[in-house]
Amino acid sequence: MSCSHQNSNTNGTTRSATVNLGALYIFYDLSRRVTVRVQTGEQSAINLVFAPPYG
Repeated sequence: MSCSHQNSNTNGTTRSATVNLGALYIFYDLSRRVTVRVQTGEQSAINLVFAPPYG
């Protein structure tokens, strides 16, 4: 079973949360290129994801 929610703010950041088989994932877009991902459940983690520019 999976459940997902997404929320956008006026300052350009986006938050989303997903629950999937006992694990909770939270994504927070700090900018177009930087995202923070938090995972809880059997394994816990915090990731900082950087997307390089294309072109």
